[in-house]
Amino acid sequence: MSVIIKVCVVIPFFCVFLCCIAVMLHIFASHRQFLDTSRYILFACMLINDTLQLLTSVLLFLLVMGQLKFALVYCVPLLVVSTATFQNTPLILATMSLERYVAIFYPLQRPAAWRSDRIWIIILSLWLISSIFPIIDHTIGKHDPTVNVLSTTVICKPAVVKSSPIQILFNAAVSILFFAVVAVIILFTYVRILLETRKLRQDRVSVSKAMHTVLLHGFQLLLCILAFTSPITETLIVLHAKWLPEDIAFFNYFCFILIPRFLSPLIYGFRDQTLRVWALLTAAVIPVSVGEMYTSLLNVKQAISVERKLIDYLRTYLDHELERLEDIKRFYAKVSNLHAELYKGPATAMANPLVAFTLIKRLQSEWLNLVYSNEALENTQALRSSYEKEEADLPKLEDLQGAAKGLMRLQDVYALQVPSLVKGRFQRVANGKPIDIYLPAVSVPLSGDDCFLVGKVAYEQEDYYHSVQWLEESVRLFRGTGREWSPENEGTLEDALDHLAFSHFKTGNISSALSLSLELLHHDPMNGRVLQNVEKYEKLLVTSAAKSVGGSGLKRPTSTYLRTRDTYERLCQTQGSQPMNFENPRLFCDYFTNGNPGLLLLPVRREVLSLQPYVVLYHNFINDAEAEDIKGLAQTGLRRSVVATGVKQETAEYRISKSAWLNGSAQSTVGKLDQKISRLTGLNVKHPYGEYLQVVNYGIGGHYEPHFDHATSPSSPVYKLKTGNRVATFMIYLSSVEAGGSTAFIYANFSVPVVEKAAIFWWNLHRNGQGDVDTLHAGCPVLIGDKWVANKWIHEHGQEFQHRCSLNPEE
Repeated sequence: MSVIIKVCVVIPFFCVFLCCIAVMLHIFASHRQFLDTSRYILFACMLINDTLQLLTSVLLFLLVMGQLKFALVYCVPLLVVSTATFQNTPLILATMSLERYVAIFYPLQRPAAWRSDRIWIIILSLWLISSIFPIIDHTIGKHDPTVNVLSTTVICKPAVVKSSPIQILFNAAVSILFFAVVAVIILFTYVRILLETRKLRQDRVSVSKAMHTVLLHGFQLLLCILAFTSPITETLIVLHAKWLPEDIAFFNYFCFILIPRFLSPLIYGFRDQTLRVWALLTAAVIPVSVGEMYTSLLNVKQAISVERKLIDYLRTYLDHELERLEDIKRFYAKVSNLHAELYKGPATAMANPLVAFTLIKRLQSEWLNLVYSNEALENTQALRSSYEKEEADLPKLEDLQGAAKGLMRLQDVYALQVPSLVKGRFQRVANGKPIDIYLPAVSVPLSGDDCFLVGKVAYEQEDYYHSVQWLEESVRLFRGTGREWSPENEGTLEDALDHLAFSHFKTGNISSALSLSLELLHHDPMNGRVLQNVEKYEKLLVTSAAKSVGGSGLKRPTSTYLRTRDTYERLCQTQGSQPMNFENPRLFCDYFTNGNPGLLLLPVRREVLSLQPYVVLYHNFINDAEAEDIKGLAQTGLRRSVVATGVKQETAEYRISKSAWLNGSAQSTVGKLDQKISRLTGLNVKHPYGEYLQVVNYGIGGHYEPHFDHATSPSSPVYKLKTGNRVATFMIYLSSVEAGGSTAFIYANFSVPVVEKAAIFWWNLHRNGQGDVDTLHAGCPVLIGDKWVANKWIHEHGQEFQHRCSLNPEE
C-alpha cells in the first residue's frame, strides 16, 4: 500500500511539472523575441536539462519502488544521464549569471560567444563538461569479474553501481567543486554588478533587475544543494521518528530532489514579466488558434488603438533620445570651446592647476562616462519593454500572411491589376484599357517592402504566378528609392531581385532570371549561390528547349477544390448587376404579409430574385439599432469560422471570417428577430428546430467560396441537433459594403449585392427532402467595406405543418 501511495504522489507531481515546462517551451518556440535573446536560450536549455533530470530520476524511482531488476548495460546509461543533468544545472546557473554580467558591462561590445546566434557553443561545452565526470566516475570503480554487464541483473540505484570508496570520494569531490565554482561565480557577478553599475551611473531599474536575477540564481543554487542534505535529514529522522529506511529515502527524494527541481525553473520562468504574460495568454488561448486578426475587420480596426499606444511609446523614446543627443552636443560644445579659446596657448593654460585638473578629470572620467554610457541602450530597452506589453494584441505572422493572401484573392476574383493596386487604385483591364472598379475615399500606395512581403508569401507557397507580379513591383519601387535603406523594412532590393529571379526561372522565363541575377551580382558580387545560378541559366539558354520556353508567360495556378471558379468570379465581378438576358417577367416586388396578422399594418417589402431556386429579398427587415445591438452582442464571442469536413469542423482557406452564436430570450433583440423571421416565413425557428443566430464578420478579402448550407453527407455536424437537415436559410445583412461581398448563386447564375438592413431567404431542400443543387452559393470577397451578416438556419423537423411535403415525390 505504501508503494502505491508513493507512486500516486510522485506521478501527478511530475505530470504537472511536464505540463508547465511544455507551456514554456512552446512559448519559446513560437516567439522570435525569445530565440533572439541569449538569456532566454539559456533558460530554455535549463528547462530541457531539468526535464531530463526529473524524467530519469522518476523512472529510476519507479523501478526501485517496483523492485525491478535489469542488466547493468541498461542501468548505467540511466545513472549517467541522471548524474550529468544534475551536475549540469549549476553550470547553467553560473552561465546565466555571467550572461547578465556581460549584458550589463558589454552591451555594445558583447563577445561573439555570448550572442544569441553563438550561445549554442557555450551550451554544448556545458553538456560536454557535465557528461565527462559521470563517465569517469563509472570507469574508475572496481569491476567484479563475476558480474556480466550484459546479463547480470540489478536493482538500478547509485549505491549498487558506485560501491567502491574511490568512486564515492570522486563523486563527492566533483560535486563540491561544481557547486563551489558556481557559488563563486554568482557571488562575483552580484558584487561586480552592484559596484560597477553605481560607478557607471546606470538606470536604477536596470541595475535592480540584474541584481535580483543574479540573486535568484543563487537561490536556485541553494535548491540544488538541498540534495546533499539527505545524510543530515536521515540522522534527524532516525533520532526523532521510527521510520522505515525506504520511507526516509522517499522523504529525502521528494523533498530535496523532486520539489527543488520542480520549483527552480518555475520560479525563474514566472518571475520574468514577458514570459509570465505569454504563459497566461497561452493558458487562456489554448483552445483558440492564433494569427486570426486578418479574418475579421473588427479585429483589424481594434489594432488601430494598439498602434496609437506604440506611437506614444515611440514619441517618448524620441524625446529621451533627443535629450541624450542634446547632452552630447552640450559636451561637444564645451570641449570645442575650450580648445578654441583656452588651449590656444597650451603652456600658459596648463600652468594653471585648475585648468590642468579639469583636463585630466575630463579625459579620465567624463569621456569615459560619455563613451561607455548605457543611456542609449536603456532608451531602446524601454521602448522594447513597452512594445512587449502590447505584443499580445499585435498581429502575428499568420495575420500578415493571411492579409497578403487576401490581396491576392481580390486580385484574382476581381481581375485587378497589380500595378494599379500598388498605386492605391482598384482597376481591371476592359477592351485593352484600365477601368476603375471603385474609387475609394481613402487609400494608400504600397511601398517596395509591402510588395516584397506579398510576393514572398506567394513565393513560399510556390505560387510563382503571383510572386512574379508582386516582386516585379517591389523591384521597381526599390530601384526608385536609389537603394535607400529604411529601418522598418524587412526586404531590400537584393532580396527582391533574388526572389524574383528564381520565380521567373520556375515559370520558364530563363532570360529574365538571368538578367535579374546579373543585376543582383552587381550589388553582391561575392554571392556564390547566385554565381552558380547565372552559370546554370546561361547553359539552359544555350539549349533549344530552354529557348522554346523562355516566353511561356505566366499561368494562374488551377484550383484543386473550386470547379466553378470561372462562373464564381464572373458573378462576383458583376457585383449584383446582372445582364439583361437574366431578366424574368415572372419576378416581381410587392408588400408581403404572409397572411400573418402581425404584418397586416406593417407589411414587408419583398423582392423575388429567383424562382428556381426560390430566393427572395426582404428590404428593411432590420433597423439600425437592432443591427448595432446584434453586432455588439457578437463581438466578444467572435471566433474563426469553420467548415464541415466529414464529422469534424475546422478552419479553411476558402472561408475567411469570424463568427459568433447568439442565443437570446424572447424579449431580447435576438428573440425579437426570431419572431420576425417566423412571421415572415411561417416556419418554426425556435431551438432546436432553428439553429442559434450566427453572426459573421468578414476579414481582409473575406469570402466563403461556393458551398451548400444543407448537409450533403449523413455524417455532417448539421445533424447533431437531431432535427433533420437545414431546410431553409435566412440571412440578414447587418451592414453595407462599398464594393464586393455579393452573394453569388453559381448554378442559378445570378448574384445579390449587399443591401444593408435587408434579409435574403431561400429553400435549401426540395419538398421531398432532397438537397437543391441550385442553391450552391458563395460569399464573394469583400473589396471595400466591413461586411456583417447574421444567419438563421431552419431545420426540417418542426415544419411538418408549415412546409408540407408535396404529392409529387420528384418535387
